[in-house]
Amino acid sequence: MRLIWLSPTEAMAVIARRPGPAVALAAVAGALGLLIVFAPALPPQIALRGRDVVLLPALTGLLALVSIAGLYLSGWVTNALARGFGGDGSAGLTRAAIAWSQVIAIPFGVVALPLIIYLKTAPAANVKLSLALFLAGVMTSIWSFVVFIRMLGSAHNLSLPGAVVVALLQFVILLGAAVGFRVFIAQPFVAVNSSMVPTLISGDLFVVSKRAYGYSRYSFPFAPRLFSGRVRSIAPARGDLVVFRHPAQAGQDHVSRVIGLPGDRVQMRQGRLYINDRIAERRQISPAPAPDLNGKMTAVTTYEETLPGGPTHLIVELRGDNGAFDETKAYTVPEGHYFMLGDNRDNALDSRADQKSKGVGFVPAENLIGRGEGVFFSVRQDDPSKPAQIDWARIGLRLR
Repeated sequence: MRLIWLSPTEAMAVIARRPGPAVALAAVAGALGLLIVFAPALPPQIALRGRDVVLLPALTGLLALVSIAGLYLSGWVTNALARGFGGDGSAGLTRAAIAWSQVIAIPFGVVALPLIIYLKTAPAANVKLSLALFLAGVMTSIWSFVVFIRMLGSAHNLSLPGAVVVALLQFVILLGAAVGFRVFIAQPFVAVNSSMVPTLISGDLFVVSKRAYGYSRYSFPFAPRLFSGRVRSIAPARGDLVVFRHPAQAGQDHVSRVIGLPGDRVQMRQGRLYINDRIAERRQISPAPAPDLNGKMTAVTTYEETLPGGPTHLIVELRGDNGAFDETKAYTVPEGHYFMLGDNRDNALDSRADQKSKGVGFVPAENLIGRGEGVFFSVRQDDPSKPAQIDWARIGLRLR
C-alpha cells in the first residue's frame, strides 16, 4: 500500500512481475464507491430488519459485479487509447493499473461510509464533518488519478505527457458514455411525494425510458436551449406514467399519468373521471396502504380504473368522491399539450389545478422527459415518527 501511495511507478513494476487480484480490488473499491454515492439518497433514518442482513450483502455483491464490468470496459478503452499513443502494455496490465490505483480509495470508503450513515441518522446537521468528508473525498480522488497516470505510463512505457493525455481522454470518453446513456437511453428518478400512490410511493427509486417520446432540451442536464420542440417525437399513449418538467417551476421534475391527449375534453364529476363525455370505469378492490393527509400509512379505498380505450391502473381515494378536485369544470386540452392526473386523486396537484394554484396545468409536449418503466430500489416510511425500512417487495416492480 505504501509503495502505491508514494511510488506508483515502482509498484507497477512489481505488479507486472507478480500480478495481484486486480478484479477483486476493483470489485471492493467500486462497491464502496457506489454505496457512498447511493447512501445520501436514502431517508434520514432507516431501520434494518432481519432479512436485510441477508439481502444487503447480496445487493453489495451486485454492485461489485457492476464494478468488475466497469473495470473491463474502462480497461478496454484505456488500452486502445494507450496503444494509439505508442504504448506497448497488455490489456491485463492496463486493468491492473486501473484497479491498483483504486486501492487508495478503499481506506477512505471504509471510513467514509459509516460516517455518511451517521450523518444521515444524526438529529442535527454536522457541517464540519460533512465538509471534511467532501474535501477528503476530493483529495483521495485526485491522488488516485495521479497514481493511475503514473502506473499507466509504467505499464505502457509512455512518457508522462502521453500518460496524462491517455488518462484524460479515457475520462472524457467514459464520462461522455455515462452522460449519453442518461440523456438518450434511461435515467433514474426518486419519488418524493405520494401523488402517484399506489403505483409509486415516496422513497421509490425508478428508471425512466428516455427513448419513449423522443428528445427535447429537458432530456439534457441543465436543460440547455440547444433547440426547441422535440427530436424524433413520439406521442405518449393515454395512461402512460410520465416524468416531465414543471411548466412554471424551473428545474422541478414531476411524475404523473397522461389522461388527456391534445383535443380531449376532461372533467371530474362527483369523483368520477370523464374523457370526451365517456366515464372511466372503475372497480373497487381490496384497500391499499397509502399515506393519509398527515403522512401516516393507512388502508384507503382503492379502485381499478380503466380509461376509455386505454389501459387499467390503480387509484386511491382518501376522501371518497368528495375531495377538493372531485368536481371540476371541463378542460379542453390544447394542441401540443397533455392533461395529467395523479393516481392519488385527493392528494395530487396535477392538471386539475392551474399553475397559479401550484398545479401543473396543461403540460407542453416539449416538457416530457420520459416514461416510467420500473422500480429498482425502494425505502418506505409508514409512519413519520418511525424509521424507514427497505421495501424489498417493490424492487423490480414494473410500472403501469
